[in-house]
Amino acid sequence: MPGNQLTNTLNIKQSEPSIRTMKSDVSEFLANTKPSLIKMLSTQIEEERMNRPTRRNFASDYAGKIGAAIAVLVAIGVLAAGGYAAFRFFQKTPSQRGNVLVPQPFFRTELSDTVAIPEIRNGALEPILKERAAITDPGAVMKRLIAMTENADGTVRAISANEFLVTAGISASTVLTKTFYGPAMPLYFKSNRGVRFAVLLQTSDADRARSELLHDETNLAFKWSVIFLNQTPEIKILPYEDRIYRNINYRIIPLEPVNDLQLVYGIFPAKNYLIVAASEETFQVIVNRLFEAS
Repeated sequence: MPGNQLTNTLNIKQSEPSIRTMKSDVSEFLANTKPSLIKMLSTQIEEERMNRPTRRNFASDYAGKIGAAIAVLVAIGVLAAGGYAAFRFFQKTPSQRGNVLVPQPFFRTELSDTVAIPEIRNGALEPILKERAAITDPGAVMKRLIAMTENADGTVRAISANEFLVTAGISASTVLTKTFYGPAMPLYFKSNRGVRFAVLLQTSDADRARSELLHDETNLAFKWSVIFLNQTPEIKILPYEDRIYRNINYRIIPLEPVNDLQLVYGIFPAKNYLIVAASEETFQVIVNRLFEAS
């Protein structure tokens, strides 16, 4: 009986299939499903056809976007270059020859005006000073006047302090004018009382300049009458008064104190600027701005 059991066991093992392989699986799959070879090939071709355009369109779209971006950049560059060329073409350029050195202001002003002096002669600037006094800007504003002249060689420069005095028709002693150097800074100040004129001059000897003006006070209103512009106050022989504003000493003759049409002069010691103004308010505004600029 044991021999029969062993024989049965061997028969069972021999009846079981052999070891499974990929080949047997594929064979079994083909035997069971029996797919059509044409269907398999057509399916593969269809998949390739469906996938290929996606890759091609993606590349085409990407290239198209890059091309569009490049085109936009080129267009912007062309427009920018054209705009700059047009700006340079239509921009007003000075008609003066040579290098022009415009002097720096002693302090800030809201407005600036440049005038040309054809020749340095007595009184040449006086009518221009009166003409440029018109200021239409609203509120209290200050306008700087830059006076330029042309040299014999064609170069353009700012007139000096002493040339300003001559062309403005202002008479001053030689002792006083010898202390001045550099350009002057003439200006206008507009307030609710009207437009008032003033001028700042750099002096190398503040004490001597003050002494000369003090010595000539009785004539200052006549010699410096141009600072009253188109207004003609009654010039009286009045005593000057000493006043102080922000520790700055100045002298004033009250010709028309109601309208603040007066002659005021003083030295700003920090910079040795001589200030001559046609009103007390103008003098004080100048002092304030000089402190701001310091």
